[in-house]
Amino acid sequence: IYPPLITEELFQKCREVADSNKLETRQGKRLVLGAKLLRCKDCGALFTSNSRHFSCCRYGGKYKKCLNILKIRQCVVNNILWRVAYTYHIQYLLELNEGLIEEYTEKVNVLDQKIVTLTEKIDKVKDKKKRVIDTYLEGLINKKERDLRLSKIDGEVLTQKDELNALNEQKNNTLRLLENVSADLEEIDIIGALDAMDIAEKSDKEKYDIIH
Repeated sequence: IYPPLITEELFQKCREVADSNKLETRQGKRLVLGAKLLRCKDCGALFTSNSRHFSCCRYGGKYKKCLNILKIRQCVVNNILWRVAYTYHIQYLLELNEGLIEEYTEKVNVLDQKIVTLTEKIDKVKDKKKRVIDTYLEGLINKKERDLRLSKIDGEVLTQKDELNALNEQKNNTLRLLENVSADLEEIDIIGALDAMDIAEKSDKEKYDIIH
């Protein structure tokens, strides 16, 4: 019976802003980094969280099946889990990048061998072209035959040069990848040295995935 203070359009707009500011969720609940990871030392049951503390799911209630009264603050658990998990995560990235460095380095070596082999073939084709000209000058073939052979040789050279350009492009691309991976590896080393667990900026979802 009272007049509205705001329009329906403004109300809906406010709801959209409020929804966009909600905390990251997982299955409709606040994301718990240590979910299903902690177990009771007495009965082996999972520790569950009430958003403030972790405790044994079998303790308390109408039917007590565990006497472990231990409660651990969720923020403490999150901090410990993140520090431990991120240490392993950094090690994983180091090993992954070291493997990529070996892979890219080997690929560059293979490409170098192919480039050398193809360059030698191009040089041999050039020698073949010189022999055709010498054969023509010696009067062993006529001008039409000479032009036909030279045209065929030029086609071979053009094809091989295209292959050579493609190999060089592959090599340059691989070198860029190698440079990027090496830079990432150096950055990871630096981050690890500066205690990455404290300075790494990760969302709760990223932290959850890394921990689990």
